[in-house]
Parts: sequence; C-alpha cells; structure tokens
Amino acid sequence: MFNREMIVDLTPLLDVVLILLFMILTTQTQANQDTIQSLEHEVSQLEQSQLPTTQSEEAWLRTFQESIGKINIIFPTDPTENNIFAVGEDDYLSVKSDTEDLATWLLEEVSRYAEDVIIVTFSYNNDTIYYQDYLNMVNAITNLDALSEQTIVYREEMVEGELLNQQRSTADE
Repeated sequence: MFNREMIVDLTPLLDVVLILLFMILTTQTQANQDTIQSLEHEVSQLEQSQLPTTQSEEAWLRTFQESIGKINIIFPTDPTENNIFAVGEDDYLSVKSDTEDLATWLLEEVSRYAEDVIIVTFSYNNDTIYYQDYLNMVNAITNLDALSEQTIVYREEMVEGELLNQQRSTADE
C-alpha cells in the first residue's frame, strides 16, 4: 500500500475569512458614520432651538450677558516665566508680580467688577504648566467664591501656546 502525504492548502480559506472581516469592518464604519451624522444633526437642531426668537427674549439675553462680569486668567506659556495675566472684558490687563500672593491678587482682580456674577476663565497650555501650579491656581480660583461677596463661576480653557500668546498680545494693545 502506498502512503500518500496529504497536503491541506488553507490559503483560499484564509482569503475568504479576510474578505468577510473586511466587509464587516466597512459595514461597521458606515454605521458609525451614520450615527455621527445623525448626532451632529440633532446637536445643530438643539443649538437652533436655543437661540432667542422674540425681541423680548433677545433683550433678556442681552441684559443677562451685560450683568455678568468676565475675567480671563492666563498662565504663562514659558515655564521659566512667572507672570500670570488677568484680562478683563474691557481689555483691562493686570500682571501678577512675583511678590504678590495669588489668592490676594485674584481677589483684587475680581473685586474690580460690580456685577454679582463673575465668570473666571483659567487659560493654560497643558504642555507648559506644572501640575502643582495647576492645582494652586484651581484652588485659588475655586476659593474665591468663599472670599468674595460675588458669585464666582469657574471655567477652564486649555489652549495651544500660540493662541495663548495671541490672547495676551491682544490685551496688551
């Protein structure tokens, strides 16, 4: 009796499995894109529904926006630089000196505004700020609400270094 060696070629089977896998992945990608498009459409509808439609709503929104003070605290982009800037909505620019206490300086900057509600935005570049400096700044800003008569709303804005420099230079002018 002759023994023949049996050779099983799995290449065609592997081709079929890879084709099926590719088809499943493209179908899944298309489903994800459809979901993203439907969510974007819903978001745009919600944004449109939030806009004031009547004159009284527009007047109320304008009055509401005018009754809120806004201040932007800009952390330096260069780690060796110690200057922290405060930019007010009237393009007022204040620089914290090295000898000033951070909490005291922030309290003075916030007290410049007569409004009852102040939005304090902390702008920084995540690549250039040390974690300890970040924590000190956040703690000082969040403690302002207890130290001040006004209501302080805290907001963070992480920006690229070039945008941060532009914000600071427009306030300098």
